[in-house]
Amino acid sequence: MKTLCTIIYAKTNNCFILLAITCLLGAGRAAERPARRDARLEEELRGLWATTHAEDAGEPGVDPRLAEEFERRYGAWLKFLDDPGTRFSSGARQIGNPYFDAIVAMGPKAVPMLLRRLQAATEFEEKARAWRRGHPPGEPIPRTAGDAVAPEWLILAISRVTRVSRSVAARPALEPGAWEAQATAYVAWFNNLEENTRTEFEKRAPAWRGLSEGAKPVLWTETTFYWPQMGELPTRREFTEAGRAYRALLDLGIPALPLIVERLRMGETCFVPIFEELTKSRVFVHGPSAAVTSSNCIEWWERNKNDWTIPKYNP
Repeated sequence: MKTLCTIIYAKTNNCFILLAITCLLGAGRAAERPARRDARLEEELRGLWATTHAEDAGEPGVDPRLAEEFERRYGAWLKFLDDPGTRFSSGARQIGNPYFDAIVAMGPKAVPMLLRRLQAATEFEEKARAWRRGHPPGEPIPRTAGDAVAPEWLILAISRVTRVSRSVAARPALEPGAWEAQATAYVAWFNNLEENTRTEFEKRAPAWRGLSEGAKPVLWTETTFYWPQMGELPTRREFTEAGRAYRALLDLGIPALPLIVERLRMGETCFVPIFEELTKSRVFVHGPSAAVTSSNCIEWWERNKNDWTIPKYNP
């Protein structure tokens, strides 16, 4: 009986050991799968930026010197944003700085490179979420310097350069905080920029033309409130119907300039103020006080259109 018990015990014990080994082997095989997935994700996360930088240099129509200068300025902006003193500060500091201004100062030629980084930043966020799901909270994501600029700052840089309103380019995705959805909408808008701008311009132009004929239209009214206890409060400005039509055209940004020039050539002088505003009143005739005409705007455009035309984005 003792021997039997020992044998039974031994067999039971052996079975337990075998089962344990089997379970461990199964766990090992299961662990290999997320490990392979993590390695692939890490490679993709790191590879996004190397690919992005290489594509700038090979972009058709992009001067290699321009790509190199953009890389230098962009790197300085990244370094500034990655500093802890900036990273945990208000958004105003992250765009109100000379590094952001240096990117914006490159003008329309930098837009394709900004869009490429915006698209890469969005893809990075998607892959980063996949990484977080398989790792403990707080474990750092594989990084390179390239992932320091969040989509919201890139969107604001593109808006500042192009003067295209977020209400136009990101209209389907303007919920507060929905930056990734806005980034996707931005890339889609600029990917078909000429057609999208023309479609919206044709919708918006008739309202301004009808309201601006004859006397100079009133664009807004101002109301100042006075409370005895608080004194005079800041003036509140409200756009009139003409003002809203005016703003609707300005929201299309500098991509609308060629369409405005088409209208000026047709004798529709009501679009001169839109042209002046979008070009920040760079059209002068014998000093700032002289009246600007359609001919002045057309001549200015012919001289400067290469610098004010946004290159086509090739995602």
